[in-house]
Amino acid sequence: MKKKTSKRISLDDTDLAILALLQEDASISNADLSERLSLSLTPCWRRRKRMEEAGVIKGYQANLDRRMLGLDILAFVHIRFSTHADHAPDAFEAVIAQLPEVLSCHKITGDADYVLQVLAEDLDSYSDFIEQVLRRQVGIASIQSSLALREIKTSNRIAIPKASRDLNIESVRAIQNRLRTTNDRCIDHLPIQHENAFTGARGFDNALRPVHFFRAGF
Repeated sequence: MKKKTSKRISLDDTDLAILALLQEDASISNADLSERLSLSLTPCWRRRKRMEEAGVIKGYQANLDRRMLGLDILAFVHIRFSTHADHAPDAFEAVIAQLPEVLSCHKITGDADYVLQVLAEDLDSYSDFIEQVLRRQVGIASIQSSLALREIKTSNRIAIPKASRDLNIESVRAIQNRLRTTNDRCIDHLPIQHENAFTGARGFDNALRPVHFFRAGF
């Protein structure tokens, strides 16, 4: 099959902070997202939309517990083809892409050509999948299965690149607190213009009055 290529886009620290928050909770609203980053609504939405359109964000989905759904078998299946001269591997990839039992399929180096991650309700169901589906694919020379006994870690989260890893959620909150402190100091020292009720003369005092600040988008 033809190799799929994706064009990378430039991501700054704010983009990566948005991605970190979305990986933490994909259901977060744009309002909450912008609030946690001290970012205006429109710039936040534009950044998120840009990453969606570029394919950096491929979609949003719920993280389900397979055992709660009765899928007790998790298998890693190594498949080796007898030859790569014909179109058998291409046909195999097209079939695998349509099978809901297959969580992932990777073409790999080593003795095997592919490794699959497969879910099944029980051993009988898994055996049927091997015999009725995989063994019927043309060109397969061997199939080796390894069943998971216990899950140590399973996650779809991607580590943020090292160049911007320091901008984690705690760093964002620290920046937000510093901005608030700076704004408070500005308010305390901001002279307030007033008009003398009798003479109409204008002057300034240091009385604390309501002052509206508008957060600038990053």
